[in-house]
Amino acid sequence: MINNLNDLEKDPSQEILVLLKSIDHKISNDGAKYQKFKIRDTFGNEKSVFNWDEFRFYNGVLPIVIKLRVEFNKDMLRLREFAITDKDILPFLPKPNIDIKSSWYEIVQITKQLRPSLGKIVKHILMTNQKDFIRKPLSEDKGFSRISGLMEASLKMAKLAISISTIQPNLDKDLLVAASILYNVGSINTMDNTYCYSLDSILIGSNISSFLIIKDAYETLKDDKDVKETEYKLLSHIITSKNPSFPEAVWINNINKTMVLCDRMESLIEKTDVQASCSLGGTLLINNKLLLA
Repeated sequence: MINNLNDLEKDPSQEILVLLKSIDHKISNDGAKYQKFKIRDTFGNEKSVFNWDEFRFYNGVLPIVIKLRVEFNKDMLRLREFAITDKDILPFLPKPNIDIKSSWYEIVQITKQLRPSLGKIVKHILMTNQKDFIRKPLSEDKGFSRISGLMEASLKMAKLAISISTIQPNLDKDLLVAASILYNVGSINTMDNTYCYSLDSILIGSNISSFLIIKDAYETLKDDKDVKETEYKLLSHIITSKNPSFPEAVWINNINKTMVLCDRMESLIEKTDVQASCSLGGTLLINNKLLLA
């Protein structure tokens, strides 16, 4: 048995142990029903396998570790057979890039420094959704696509917001930091336990999901004299606006885009032999040469 999907190119008849992440139910042009398995190995490789045998359709619990055999058919992987196992899914999930315990402590300490009108909203959201905030990825394939990716991204954004506020003293530092922590919090609903996009991602989207989480927190806390409606509305604008109308919103929007872009670039480059780094503002260095600024 092999455990690397890339080895199937050498001998597709070999049995392989993989994580079955998700299944799409499809219908071909000639009306035939089939399933599209999305699978992942322990090395982080992902592929799609097509199951055309209705008698072997799988409609059980996901994610699950399976053993399977495939064959190549017109450059596609076609399922020959598979078997369910009771193996743990954890080795197949993308590994975290941070120390989870210390990162959670750090983000809690940053939250404590915020003024009460913002700090209480952020604290309520973090504590109410602690498990998902700590464990879930930011996205399936668009950056920070790993265990604790959401917390990692949020902490990086918060640190960048703190740094920016020191060189841009006219910005509202607390608003900038609070928004950076909550900007992507909607991922707790738009990412499911298989580390795939959930139905909320398709129907609502991460930004609206973040807004709804903030709205729920405000509704819960609004009788607290420290929690102000104005602060809630400012946070909501930053999270949802496609055309930010004040400096803090513009900064957060740009920080998020650049940070996610850099993470995606670095993840791709890690699979090559080049040395690279990416920094705020979209500067990308490859082999110490400026590629993008």
